[in-house]
This record gives sequence, C-alpha cells and structure tokens, in this order.
Amino acid sequence: MYLDEAGHRRQVPFCDAEAVDGKERQCLFNYMIVLRSSFPEHALRAGDVATLVDFVDHPSSGPRGCVLELFNALGESIGVVTVPEDAVEPLRADEILSVRPMVMAG
Repeated sequence: MYLDEAGHRRQVPFCDAEAVDGKERQCLFNYMIVLRSSFPEHALRAGDVATLVDFVDHPSSGPRGCVLELFNALGESIGVVTVPEDAVEPLRADEILSVRPMVMAG
C-alpha cells in the first residue's frame, strides 16, 4: 500500500510478477508487512509487523494466503502462520514501529 496525492491508500504488489515460460514468477520474500487484522488464536494484533515468506493457494479455491514468519523484539523467530492476503499490507515510510508484550490467547 502507498498513499496517493490525496492521501488515500493504494494497493501495490509485494513483488513484480514477470512471466517465465507463460507462468507468473514465484517469489520467496524477505519483505516486512503489517497486519491489517487481529488473529487472537495466534496472539497477533492489527498493527503487528511480520516477514512475508511466501504466498499459498487456498486448498478449496478460497482467497490466497500469506505465509508470515514472526519475530520477537530481539529478532528471534517465534513462529510461522498463514493469514489471508487481504489481512496484510506493506509497511510505509510514514509509519513508525513500536513494541508490545506478547500475550498468548487463552
């Protein structure tokens, strides 16, 4: 996402797709994203930052998913989850990171 001249968010691709032998290029990512939605079952809140690892197709033709790796504030990996693609957006230059205690669902 980015802001246009009017200040509205606009979608931008996570990577540039290019056709190779008639197929869209599949990318592996080390791309930071922000969650647009909360996922209490994973102790994740809207606004949390994660690393986009890959895209995956839904097993029954639903929306595509994003595989995310989660890290604590010290940069230690704490898990991998899959969320719907519309639940994430790229970080923007006009945003600042913050921290919060990780509270597990229970």
